[in-house]
Amino acid sequence: MSDLIIPCKSGTLNFEQDLKLNVPSIDKQHEQLFLLAIGVSHAIQAGADEESIRVSALELEAYVQEHLSFEERLLASNNYPQLNSHKLAHSRFVKTNSELQKSLESCSAGTCIKQAPKLFDMLTEWLSDHILRVDRMAVDFMTSNEVAPKPRNARFKLSGRALIEFEGGGGMTGRLENISQSSLFLHIPPPIPAWIKEKTKAKIQLMPLDQKNSRPCTVIRIEPERGIALEITGQLSTSNIYQIAQQTP
Repeated sequence: MSDLIIPCKSGTLNFEQDLKLNVPSIDKQHEQLFLLAIGVSHAIQAGADEESIRVSALELEAYVQEHLSFEERLLASNNYPQLNSHKLAHSRFVKTNSELQKSLESCSAGTCIKQAPKLFDMLTEWLSDHILRVDRMAVDFMTSNEVAPKPRNARFKLSGRALIEFEGGGGMTGRLENISQSSLFLHIPPPIPAWIKEKTKAKIQLMPLDQKNSRPCTVIRIEPERGIALEITGQLSTSNIYQIAQQTP
């Protein structure tokens, strides 16, 4: 039983009593979203540095996207008749959330302290209202054996692309996924060329960051049906990751 208490502008909510839908996979994600939002708020109140606040906010945004996608797939698989209106509510929230995230991406310490509570209030108010009014209507269409996704610890499913050039010649483009500060995964349509091997050196341009310059990287893992994992020489900043996460194809 969850003892999570959620402070909202409209009043304090008890997750177990007020917001639980009795759909384990969805309840687990909703609870995690509130915990991540509270984590951002606590980081600010504790006087955390700007980088820590941004990382917390990015993890929150990544999990928001993961949850909404999971919920929409679930409802679609069960032929929910109000799916389009449900997705519309999600898209409106994502737009508002993205605007607040952009303000956090480049804020100074003082501005972060002002902006992050807005993100917390907006998320907790929207999510609690959405659960109470919209999700409750769809409970009968939320049955699933799929395991709820876990937070990605500042690793994001992205829609950006990259150009990679390997030592000895040969280059290709691929779709970015799971970027952290020192590694990423590049989706490449199979078959992956036999000359790409682990420890192969390369240079990669990450869009929209690297419009002119490339950065060194090394192949650390090959998945024949999916693509390659790369280690980047020199860490990406949280700001860099945020720019890529905002890329729209």
